[in-house]
Amino acid sequence: MRLWGLLLAGILPTRMRILLSIFITLLGIVSNSQATSNFEDRMISSLVFEGLDRVTEQRVLNLVRTAVGQPYDATQVADDVRTLTHLGEFKYISADVVLQEDGTVHLFFTFREQQIITQVSVVGNTLLGDKQLLSVVPVVPGLGRDEDAIDRGRRAIMKMYQEQGNYLVEVFSEITEYGKDVDEFTGQRIDESVVLIYKIMEGPRVRVNGISFFGNHSFTNNELLAEIDTRTLIPFLRRGELNEEMLEQDVSSIHRFYVNRGFQEVRVSFTDPQKSYEY
Repeated sequence: MRLWGLLLAGILPTRMRILLSIFITLLGIVSNSQATSNFEDRMISSLVFEGLDRVTEQRVLNLVRTAVGQPYDATQVADDVRTLTHLGEFKYISADVVLQEDGTVHLFFTFREQQIITQVSVVGNTLLGDKQLLSVVPVVPGLGRDEDAIDRGRRAIMKMYQEQGNYLVEVFSEITEYGKDVDEFTGQRIDESVVLIYKIMEGPRVRVNGISFFGNHSFTNNELLAEIDTRTLIPFLRRGELNEEMLEQDVSSIHRFYVNRGFQEVRVSFTDPQKSYEY
């Protein structure tokens, strides 16, 4: 860990009070073992949790291994911070060590809790239902705000559309924040919260208007066409929708076709507006 700051809190007539601040964010945990060596093995005489609101102190105590009466261990404190960070309940956590006159240390954990997701919804979807789309979103009401999970949900919705041929779909996440307040009717406290909405622009389904083969010197286009399942659009007769899973199977089929005829080093790939696939 990198030491963010060794602060001289003040020189009093009877003692020097040193405050060591180790700051850890969701972006990473940094340390400096040499700077914390002055506190190693000193007994922890007080363990204080500050900034807890929604998360109970008992829940934190159940998760941390650092305890009163134990020798201070900077590595263990860093592990405790990692454990608590992985809960997804906190925006950041800091751990501060204060040296006491009797040679013991007080350890302060300071928390800032994540905002709570209170509602998750989708708008703009006509081809797929709300429940179907939300089933692939890892964000659910009651959990702390997690930007990575929100983006994974956005990409999961896009993938669901693309798998059925809507390759031009666009999905955006919109977040509305509500600060702490008091319900004017019930008088109950309303915690800081977040409403998450996925806005969807489905776009038209991609149709296959033509199939071309390149580099096939030993076999004709018609011979290769007979090996694949993807077909072009025929108005009123065949929809010709692009299906990526089927395209991947077609690549495998053509590869197998060549290998069975002695072309062991053949490479087959397809291209579409989104990506390439090679076998």
